[in-house]
Amino acid sequence: MQRVGENYQESVCPIYSEHRKGRITASKAHSEVKRKKSTPPENLLESIMGYKAYDLSKIKPIRRGIDNEDKARLRYIVEKS
Repeated sequence: MQRVGENYQESVCPIYSEHRKGRITASKAHSEVKRKKSTPPENLLESIMGYKAYDLSKIKPIRRGIDNEDKARLRYIVEKS
C-alpha cells in the first residue's frame, strides 16, 4: 500500500482500528457532548472499547470521502508541489 499521509485508507486497516480501541478520540468526545439524554451513556463506552463494530461506509458524507480519497490526495500533492 502506497502511503502519502498518515490517514491513507485508515478506515479499512485492521491495525488502525485495533489501536483506536480504548481511546477517547475527538469524535467520541464530540458524540458524548452532543448525546441526547435519552441515549444511554453505555453506548459511548461500547463504542470506545470496540464492543460494537459500526459500518459507517453507508453514511453519505463518509461514502463521499472514501470515494474521493484518491482524487483529494492527488490534488493535495499537486497543490503542494
